[in-house]
Amino acid sequence: MNFLRDAVVSVLNQSYGNFEIIIVDDCSQDGTTSVVESIKDERIIYIKHSENRGVAASCNTGINKSTGNFVFILNDDDLITQDALGKLVDKIIHSGVENLGGVYGWSWWVDGRGNTLRVIDSQERGNILEKIIKKQNFTNLLVKREVFNVIGLYEESLRNNEDFDFYLRMAKKYQFDFVPEIITVVRGHNQSHLSSFSKVNINLHDKVIEKFHGKPVNAKRLLFEIVPSGLYVRLSKLKNYILYFIKRKKFSKRIEEIRENFKAQGINI
Repeated sequence: MNFLRDAVVSVLNQSYGNFEIIIVDDCSQDGTTSVVESIKDERIIYIKHSENRGVAASCNTGINKSTGNFVFILNDDDLITQDALGKLVDKIIHSGVENLGGVYGWSWWVDGRGNTLRVIDSQERGNILEKIIKKQNFTNLLVKREVFNVIGLYEESLRNNEDFDFYLRMAKKYQFDFVPEIITVVRGHNQSHLSSFSKVNINLHDKVIEKFHGKPVNAKRLLFEIVPSGLYVRLSKLKNYILYFIKRKKFSKRIEEIRENFKAQGINI
């Protein structure tokens, strides 16, 4: 449960202070309540589902309870860098992109030991529907509240790819912009999670695409059919290592700054 505490602390320590934190406990049995109760801050609102309803339902519960003009969803094992909210809000207010629905930033992915797996530094802006269909390259989106009123909330029938479905629906109606800096740290995941090689996950991914783009041709599916899953994971890990090796000069200094900043907050990566 240290990850949850760290996630909350990373939000409480934001340089931008005009926010509320809504923690949605999806009927967990791992001590979430005691962790939340140990953190004394009036900006925290804690909601616990009476039964497990899934990620999409948890997101919707938080969105419905929120009162701000913008919504940012942070997973309980991830972190948000100290100036992130301020930079996202500034961009969403002052962006020159018309019909703007949301703003995202870059993310630094680490394994359970804090080793860098990859940095996602997408720079897509404007109408990015076709680009999202080909590859979803962000997970840390600050969304205008009006978006939910127009396109609806997360699809609760989906037990996976709920964010992908939401981004596609959003991209049909709105445009996007980005902050060219690391905004979130995605941590504690193994390579299986990163590669999304599960056939079940690929099937769900394809069904989501079919709603927007007809029958998809999924390279992951084709590779999964001919390559053993263990080898697929190793190949994915090698690909991500090569990509980060190419980018490491660009990000190594910033990553160490982020690491030290979190250490000062009592958060070790």
